[in-house]
Amino acid sequence: MTDSQNTPKPKPKPPVPKKFQPITVVDCNTDSPRVFTQCYKCDQPLLIQTHHDGSEPIDHRVQCPTCGGTAFFAHAPQISVVMPLGEPPTPST
Repeated sequence: MTDSQNTPKPKPKPPVPKKFQPITVVDCNTDSPRVFTQCYKCDQPLLIQTHHDGSEPIDHRVQCPTCGGTAFFAHAPQISVVMPLGEPPTPST
């Protein structure tokens, strides 16, 4: 027997489940649209209020008030409010 016959074959890695972030945008036609979403990292429900004052929109990394991670990427002139909604979810173990 050769060495190539004795070496075990590598096991395939399990597929990584895709994670989706729910987003609901309300008051789109006003100067202060609101985004209901959840933190990408800890799944804390969030309300993000933006303000459109006619200036050019820029990219914002919205920080989660619960875990401190990047919760959402927003393309808006200004972020006015980031508010957690309800209780943070408990980690399932």
